[in-house]
Amino acid sequence: YISEIDMTDDQKEILNIAIRLLNLREHSQHELRRKLLKRKQEPDDIEFILDELTREGLQSDARFVEQYIHFRTEKGYGPRRLKMELKEMNS
Repeated sequence: YISEIDMTDDQKEILNIAIRLLNLREHSQHELRRKLLKRKQEPDDIEFILDELTREGLQSDARFVEQYIHFRTEKGYGPRRLKMELKEMNS
């Protein structure tokens, strides 16, 4: 379990921020990384936490894409538009 891992205070802070963001909605790793970097966190610590979140199943790019497609499809967006939007997200 992720809380049992020996972490620095900075890593614990990053973990708490990431979990708060994930509680609001699914995020891709790319989104979480971008948001955490904006908060001037250490990139190596961010990567460590993102790896742990993924390993524990708390963050999933596949789950993010499924939810994203579901919500955008309900709003009437078609496959080409969705493919373009998802591609832009990873740029």
